[in-house]
Amino acid sequence: MNEEKIVEFERRIMDELEDRRKSLGLSETALGQMVYPDEPNPRQRIQALRIKRGHGKPQRLRLGDYMALCRAMKVDAGKLIWKIEGPMFEEEA
Repeated sequence: MNEEKIVEFERRIMDELEDRRKSLGLSETALGQMVYPDEPNPRQRIQALRIKRGHGKPQRLRLGDYMALCRAMKVDAGKLIWKIEGPMFEEEA
């Protein structure tokens, strides 16, 4: 996968996680407190993963953040990866 495809993959993952957050009725603040309890501004950490920053791009999704988000919202991390990754490879074929 090239860099552009990797970033697209991360964005699709974040879209799915954002949908899950909303379906659970969690605010960004509540999710941030679950995922980053020791952070002074946990809501900002959540926003940084999905909202464009000064350079026009959101923060890249790190594996640790991904796992913490999945655990907090009871998402099967492996299934979500395959849900997104499978169609992406089909698009390339």
